[in-house]
Amino acid sequence: KTTEARGAFEKAVQISPSGEIFNAVAYEMVQDNLDLEKAQEYAASAVKAVSESLRDVDLDHLTLKDLADVQDIGAFWETLGLIHLRQGDLDSAAMYLECAWRLTQNGTTGKHLSEVYEKQGKKDLAAETQREASGSAESSEALVRARTFAVSAVPGATGKSDVFILLGSGSKDGKTGSKAERVKFVNGSESLKKASDALKQVDFGMMIPPGTAAKLVMRGTLTCTATECSLVMELPQDVKSLE
Repeated sequence: KTTEARGAFEKAVQISPSGEIFNAVAYEMVQDNLDLEKAQEYAASAVKAVSESLRDVDLDHLTLKDLADVQDIGAFWETLGLIHLRQGDLDSAAMYLECAWRLTQNGTTGKHLSEVYEKQGKKDLAAETQREASGSAESSEALVRARTFAVSAVPGATGKSDVFILLGSGSKDGKTGSKAERVKFVNGSESLKKASDALKQVDFGMMIPPGTAAKLVMRGTLTCTATECSLVMELPQDVKSLE
C-alpha cells in the first residue's frame, strides 16, 4: 500500500507539476507519515513556485491571481512547517508555522504551531496559541487585535480608507520583520494619502520567512483621528476584490 501510494503521488506531480499539486501531495504524505524527505522536497517546490510569482508583484497592476497566491503561500508554509515538525526540526517548523499563522490565522495552523511551542518547552505560548486557534468568540477578538497595528498620526490626515500594502521582509537591530514597501489607497478619505510614509514605518513582525523571495499583498482599513491612527489587516482569504 505504501509503495502504491508513493507511486500515485509521484504520478500526480509528473502530470501536473504546479505549486498547488506539489503542496497537496506533500500534505497528504505528511499526514500519512510517508517519505517525509520527499514530502519536504515537494513542499519546498510549492513554496518556491509561488514565491517567485509573488516576488515581482506590482500594486499598480494587481490581479486576483496575486491575491490568490498570497492565500496559497500561507497554506504552503503551513505544510512545510508541519513536515519540519514531524522531522523534529522545531526551529524551522516554528519559523514557517509562525508566518503562516500570522498571515492566515487558520485554526489548524495555530494548533500545529501550539504543538511546536509545547515541544520547545514554551508552555505559556503553546496554551495562548491553542486558545487563539480554538474558534471561540474570545479568540476571534484576540485575533483581530493581533492584526491591528498602531500607526503614527499625521497632521491633516483623518477619516477611514481601504488600502493595499506590499509587504517585504527586512531586519532592524538584528531582528527580522516585515515592512510596507508600497501603499496603494483604494477608497475612502483622500487626506489619508498623507499617511503613506507613516504606514511604511510600521513593523508588522515576521510575516515572511527569512530568505524567502515572496512579497505579500495585504489589504487593510486605515482609520485616523487627529491624535492616532490604526490599521486593521484583512485575512487573505477574505480579500475578494481589487476595488
